Amino acid sequence: MPTDTLTTEDAVRLAGIIFGLAAEVRRLDGEFDDNFLLLVAGQPHSVLKVSRPEEQRAFLDLQAKVLGRLGRIPDTAAFQFPQLLPTRNATTLATVPDGCPGAGRFIRLLSYIPGCRHLAEVVPCPPPLLTSLGTLLATVDRALLGLDDPAAHRTRNGSGDDRFRWALADSLWVRDALTHVKDARRRALAGWVLDRVYTAMLAFAMRHRMAVSLIALAVVLSSIPLYRAVKQEFIPSNVDEAEFEVSVNAPEGTNLATMNETMQIASVAKTIER
Repeated sequence: MPTDTLTTEDAVRLAGIIFGLAAEVRRLDGEFDDNFLLLVAGQPHSVLKVSRPEEQRAFLDLQAKVLGRLGRIPDTAAFQFPQLLPTRNATTLATVPDGCPGAGRFIRLLSYIPGCRHLAEVVPCPPPLLTSLGTLLATVDRALLGLDDPAAHRTRNGSGDDRFRWALADSLWVRDALTHVKDARRRALAGWVLDRVYTAMLAFAMRHRMAVSLIALAVVLSSIPLYRAVKQEFIPSNVDEAEFEVSVNAPEGTNLATMNETMQIASVAKTIER
């Protein structure tokens, strides 16, 4: 969360000045931005986002392109995506005016999408929901096909802050975390693996993306014939494990002491038979 965190009172003021909304405000969780739910007439209306102080405008413009494309393509009509709402000046991106807390930070208003629970909280997750999730991911992937922007190619810079930590091409940032490995030998071994083995594999994968994708697909598909070829069973057959079961039924109301005595007699009887 930003060091100069805004209050709900600040959000009420900004919503009125920039978007012309008189709303109640509730704070929402956020990793970087200050986020607020705006309620108009007691009902959720939109989400106010005030960016972190160091945010780059180019990255926010890329987000606007993504949301705009998702809102225009017919394939995405079956799903709900947030849309940027205009300011009083008919723009979708503004800055907090001078004299207000957070002055100079970017501010946006997005449409509110109702929901109930996080997907991770749905346990067990029903198959129809998983199918819907897969359809959503495929739809988004298809909708964004061909979309490119310089802001989407953020790489590791001198400060190490402006980067996609989950991007495979820039994943060597993990080397900075080797200082947390206390054992010197293990730290050196991990560094050698990253510098020699992982770097070479990563470079090969990035140069031959299609080949790597086809190999991965072949590995997944090979599991089907292998599953059918390997002999398997849930209950072993033709196996003598030298075990047997004894079931003893007593009249209703029999006390524990009597049952214990009966089981001891049954145990002795089985021992004599063996």
